[in-house]
Amino acid sequence: MNTYFAIIFHNQTQYGYANIKITNQLLSLKQYLGFRWKRPIQIDLSQIDQIESRNFLGATTINLKYQDKTYILFENGLGVKEYLTDKLLKT
Repeated sequence: MNTYFAIIFHNQTQYGYANIKITNQLLSLKQYLGFRWKRPIQIDLSQIDQIESRNFLGATTINLKYQDKTYILFENGLGVKEYLTDKLLKT
């Protein structure tokens, strides 16, 4: 599943586009870097401090806090909202 994301850390925001995969209580964000991939960000779902769904300009975002960073996953395309809601908010 591909979507846009933002990572907020110490008043700096990094935006990107990534492949998101959730398996075995682990969220993997694999960022595109041109034609290559950056090293994936691994988030242990059991260690997320806060998670919530918000509305942003008519689209749903999933906001989560993990290790002093805020991750925002944007709804982008068909099925993204349902996938993120099912995998993140119902676990």
